[in-house]
Amino acid sequence: MAVGLLTGFFGVRGGFVIVPALTLLLGFPMRVAVGTSLLIVTLIALTGVAVHASLVPVNVRVHPFLTAGAVIGMPAGRQVSRALSPTLLIRSFAVVARAVAVILIGRNHWKINGGIL
Repeated sequence: MAVGLLTGFFGVRGGFVIVPALTLLLGFPMRVAVGTSLLIVTLIALTGVAVHASLVPVNVRVHPFLTAGAVIGMPAGRQVSRALSPTLLIRSFAVVARAVAVILIGRNHWKINGGIL
């Protein structure tokens, strides 16, 4: 519930909150936390798609591209993660999480101030 609140409030993807929660609070190894996070995010996404599809027409022309991206990206990501040491994987995640935070802060600051720096 806390993860849902944070992701909904800040508008970030669940993996950026779920992975640290699983590693820090539950002591999951990084690879297990990432896999578990992907499963959780997939279930949330499927629920969102089902609800969205029940409310508005869905553009089915986009589906093959999204599916192809997932089918190609998942095995590629798995191979890359196997090649990296757990320490490098954790550090890489931290760099990406910080970059997302900086981008979100900048984007929201821009919106709050009406496009004025």
